[in-house]
Amino acid sequence: MRAADIGEIGENIAAISAVFHTNVNYQEIYNMRGEEIGGFPAFWTLCSDAGIAFTAAQRALEATYEMFEWIDAIDRFADRLAHELWMNEPIPDNETLVDLATEAIRFELFNMEQRRIK
Repeated sequence: MRAADIGEIGENIAAISAVFHTNVNYQEIYNMRGEEIGGFPAFWTLCSDAGIAFTAAQRALEATYEMFEWIDAIDRFADRLAHELWMNEPIPDNETLVDLATEAIRFELFNMEQRRIK
């Protein structure tokens, strides 16, 4: 793995973790699901997995940072992840994380395209 790959994945993990851990429902999610998931370290692992999934989705879509608002897609993805946990949905596996990330990126790609058309 190249250093640039590690940097990109690391940025995604850090951003997702920041959004996830500052989500308005985080404390309630932690109280509801913390023991089931494995506490704070497991939430961090979930954010790490989410960052890797986000990077995979971005690469699969061939979406560069110039093509969409990266932080908006990160916000949408991390908030959706928190919402899924808050709604007591199953803990997402890698495939589900990639699907959620793809959805968030596609939404922001669409938004950018709409801004360009105007």
